[in-house]
Amino acid sequence: FESKDYYKTLKLMYELSKVNEKNAEVYEALWFDKITKNILFDSTLNELSVAIEHLDLDLAYSEITVSEARFIYNLLKPRIESLCENRNQQILFHLYKAELAINNHEGNYEESKESFEKCKTYSQYVNVEEYLELRNMYSVCLCDANEFDESIELTEETLEWEKMLIDVKKAVFPEKNNINIHYGRTLSQLGQCYSFKGDFEKAIEKFNLAIDSFGNAVGEIKRTQSYLLHALIEAEKVHDYEKCATEYFCCESLKEQLISILEKIKQDSITHSFALYVYLKAF
Repeated sequence: FESKDYYKTLKLMYELSKVNEKNAEVYEALWFDKITKNILFDSTLNELSVAIEHLDLDLAYSEITVSEARFIYNLLKPRIESLCENRNQQILFHLYKAELAINNHEGNYEESKESFEKCKTYSQYVNVEEYLELRNMYSVCLCDANEFDESIELTEETLEWEKMLIDVKKAVFPEKNNINIHYGRTLSQLGQCYSFKGDFEKAIEKFNLAIDSFGNAVGEIKRTQSYLLHALIEAEKVHDYEKCATEYFCCESLKEQLISILEKIKQDSITHSFALYVYLKAF
């Protein structure tokens, strides 16, 4: 709090509010009200912009619970909106992007739609790739609301913009390689849309194209391989599943795969729980 690291301060406040101990109650009684008033009345735009960017990032990588994110967001929002009146619209984009992610995790479809429209208002103040990533986020929201056709239409349009962006990059930087992370992510999201709709052939096609776009970006490849494996299971393509699973789990036999997954879960339970889920589904 004294160093103006409001994001870390709010995270600690949230953690302490969930601890049922006397010493936590003392901190709450002595400090929380002062901190909240400081954020609402004395914080600067620069301090709050750092905090909202941290929140945005943690939401993007699923490194924060929804209730904690909502707690932090609700405290930051009124002060940021009051300070941003007619200026620094870039921060408002990140504010409402965080709001979109929180609403989607909470299952608030109508609120997610409103957040997306607010982000569009401020999209001109961020770079084009940030806006295209936002569109992919909203595509996820549409899928969660079972609006599959609308999500496909949105993501297909995003993909066309990504293609144009690639052409521009090639013209400006002809010496650069053909790795296109953002394009691959949009292809991967489109594959998800088709999977949810039940069109597994198209989904598999898009996932494979996405993997080809990622180059050596292992994290991106693994994430999309996970989606691909689910589609291959649903399509009952056993041979293709086994081939992809060997690459995804980095071993061939079922026993080796399970041992590997359980070892990795000890290191990172959230990420590798997805691997365990696809393994059990296939099994």
